[in-house]
Amino acid sequence: MKIKNALINRPCGFLCECPFPCGLGALCHLMDWQLCVICGGGGNLKCPAESNQKNGLEVYRNFLHSVEEFEAVQSLPVSVDFKGEGNAEVFMKHRAKWHKSCHLKFALSKLARVKQQLGKKRSLGASDEGTRKSKRTSVGIQDQASCIFCSVASGKLHNCTTLTLDHDLRQMATDFQDTRLLARISGGDLVAIEAKYHFNCLSAYKSKHRSVQRAEADNSNHSNDIKIIEAQAFAELLSHMETNVETGNFIFRLSELHFLYQERLHDLGVDVTVNKTRLKLRLQFLW
Repeated sequence: MKIKNALINRPCGFLCECPFPCGLGALCHLMDWQLCVICGGGGNLKCPAESNQKNGLEVYRNFLHSVEEFEAVQSLPVSVDFKGEGNAEVFMKHRAKWHKSCHLKFALSKLARVKQQLGKKRSLGASDEGTRKSKRTSVGIQDQASCIFCSVASGKLHNCTTLTLDHDLRQMATDFQDTRLLARISGGDLVAIEAKYHFNCLSAYKSKHRSVQRAEADNSNHSNDIKIIEAQAFAELLSHMETNVETGNFIFRLSELHFLYQERLHDLGVDVTVNKTRLKLRLQFLW
């Protein structure tokens, strides 16, 4: 006896054949195309197929390719389940949506970092160098004879000779969330790892730290929760800029970046007025 597949209504409005004879479409584990295809949540969702500025199909293809690359190196940012429908044409047909923050987790810049880190680990595993040198390489100090700020070996370099400088520099890097500098100096105190710097680089770093502190002084009464949300929105803004650079866009309007940053804060439940000049100072330092 032949059993015909039942036609069911899916959340997106399409009629699809159900492979089960029961016909209970509502109980089947199918994709809900009205939710984020990455995390399965609702809220403020973006649909590439509805964008007038981008080729929706190409965006879907790039995203799914990025997912495959993350899976290949076993480093998925979050677990995803497309329920057997991980195909760009299917995504386009159903107008797949996602949260902007979810999509940014699969950015090509993040994939490149993961591959670079894996390459360093393999390189360290095959190296016969001493333990001390291996530790320094693993945290990014590739040439201890170069400046810890600009990574340039030329010019007059000074040795870090006091633990006071070590403490002050780590505090400034932490305030800035300067992960690159923190990685370079994480192999031990600056005296022990024989860190070097250009005097002008150190002076400029201290000057920028003072400027940002003054610019953010009136925000000192913010709660820790609000500061965490602001840091998240700022990190997403930097990731957005990195994604644009990868596609060949190297010019950013401050007014547009300011709008994106403030809109994301609003989406996260924080309604504050962001000073453009202060935002510009932070971006100039970290970008």
